[in-house]
Amino acid sequence: GCVEATQDPHPDYKGPWTPPKIANPDFEDDPELYVRTPMGAVGLEIWQVKSGTVFDNIIVTDDFDEARDLAERTWRETKEAERDMHAAEEEAKKKREEEERKAREEDEKRTKKGKKAAAAAEEEEEDDAGDDDDEEEEKPKKSTKKAAAAAGKKGAAASKAK
Repeated sequence: GCVEATQDPHPDYKGPWTPPKIANPDFEDDPELYVRTPMGAVGLEIWQVKSGTVFDNIIVTDDFDEARDLAERTWRETKEAERDMHAAEEEAKKKREEEERKAREEDEKRTKKGKKAAAAAEEEEEDDAGDDDDEEEEKPKKSTKKAAAAAGKKGAAASKAK
């Protein structure tokens, strides 16, 4: 069945803990602590992942109509020019990447041709050096019966010497 732990009452328990209130002689209550004067500037720290991001025409207001009017005067006038500028930058970037890709491919082709030429030259050198060895191998060898007989004579001569 269900078992419950027994709790003995603590004789010194005084209720939930509350922090002690210590008097601060330097404290002065300021009822206008939250009041701000008009601001002349606003600083923004923006962390961006993609470079090239532009922020402009920033407005801090609590008036929707004022924000809409500023957007009409600034953003609508510049959005087409900014879009065209962005498209031109993207086109230049693609062109640059294409040129880099072609240059890389040309370099790879030259490298492959160079490696093939070096391998062919090395193979030719090996063939030239290997020709000397081939000439020795081309000499007629004694027939195996003759070779065996010659080996037998050498073996017999060696055993007589002992």
